[in-house]
Amino acid sequence: MGTGTYSIAAYDPQFQEWGVGVQSRFLSVGALVPWVSSNTGAIATQAKTNSMYGTRAFELINNGKDAKQVVETLISEDPQSDYRQVGVVDAQGNVSAHTGNKCIGFAGHKLDTNFVCQGNLLVGEGVLDEMVRGFKTAEGDLADKLVASLQGAQNAGGERRGVQSAALLIKKNAKNMFGQCNSYIDLRVDDSQSPLLELNRLKNLHRILFAQNHSDKYFEFDTEIKKKLVIILQEIKEIDQTLAPHENMESVIENFSVKKGYKKDEVFKGNFINGKIINEIVNTYYSYEPEHYT
Repeated sequence: MGTGTYSIAAYDPQFQEWGVGVQSRFLSVGALVPWVSSNTGAIATQAKTNSMYGTRAFELINNGKDAKQVVETLISEDPQSDYRQVGVVDAQGNVSAHTGNKCIGFAGHKLDTNFVCQGNLLVGEGVLDEMVRGFKTAEGDLADKLVASLQGAQNAGGERRGVQSAALLIKKNAKNMFGQCNSYIDLRVDDSQSPLLELNRLKNLHRILFAQNHSDKYFEFDTEIKKKLVIILQEIKEIDQTLAPHENMESVIENFSVKKGYKKDEVFKGNFINGKIINEIVNTYYSYEPEHYT
């Protein structure tokens, strides 16, 4: 792929999740930049991208190398490393990065606890500073923090050419609605005038349509989640069809939850909704009418 991308690779020790978020003025950036393996690490490879960095990095980590040793090995094995940019987070959350001196400026990276940000063809170093700040100050889980980091970069001017595509890849060992699978979130916006806006919408929609995956967390009760829950609650007769959208949503959901055996104070924490409740609503929807599966 061409030059001009910013990304973040990160590890969440609480939920044992590894992930990469990326945005670029390049078609389908998610096809090449993010590489993630649960219990192994997260890698973002960009600039004059060497997609082999991903598989090679996992091999090195599985052979006992930490993030710093992985980056050193990748560089030493690659005669074009001056054109490469890579960020690595290993299984323990150790981080390391490399920005080749022939990457198009502004190009650089920032290391922090459990995450690393990198970018090239940026408007300036402040883009990376805002990526770090966005990640560290965001509420929510790893997905929220990765998107917040990308949003921070975009707000600071981002890449000089603009935007076109974005991606979010997170893996963990968890049983989801399709059985045992470590692809927790795998979302791509390949060609859009507002890829990050669409990526965030898909992230929130994912929490409804793949509710079982997210039942161990609380999530912001945002517009996308409300819109989808209104439709589902109407389908299962918990909301009158004549009510205006979002009217009395909180009390409707609390009443539904009490009927399912939850206490009212378990349903919401401020503006965050319990993922278990979302899963209960979705499961009720799918069991209510067989045709919902089609």
